[in-house]
Amino acid sequence: MTVLDTVTLSSCGLAALIREAPDTTLIVDCRGFTEYNESHVRHSMNAFFSKLIRRRLFENKLDDNCLIHQLMSCSTGCMKMDEKLDLVLYAEEDKPRGNKRRIASCNAPESTAKIMRVLRERLEDTDKFRSVMVLEGMFFFPFIMNL
Repeated sequence: MTVLDTVTLSSCGLAALIREAPDTTLIVDCRGFTEYNESHVRHSMNAFFSKLIRRRLFENKLDDNCLIHQLMSCSTGCMKMDEKLDLVLYAEEDKPRGNKRRIASCNAPESTAKIMRVLRERLEDTDKFRSVMVLEGMFFFPFIMNL
């Protein structure tokens, strides 16, 4: 089953969603662990701090149930596994990292945009989410960040 909607969400829309429906909103930061620790959207969780999980995602060796369980287990909220959720994904603008050969290797860090794209594509095909939204623009929203 596909979700009803895939949309972009403004920073103001995200702030309203956090205020109005925090228990049914899962916010996923697709940036690296270091960037997440420096600052992140309040109530968000880092998508894949584990390189093993990230690699398995890109190699398509992580089934949908395991993927959802990984995201839900990292969430700080008290969400129920049987409840339909609104999913918000965000990353930052891609910046070139080194030469193309290094980026193409399996040991190189993947771009945050690629992580977000793969997550969106995989999670849109599940029946767990009411909607899958992508935060528009670059990440820097001091009024909704944790420092």
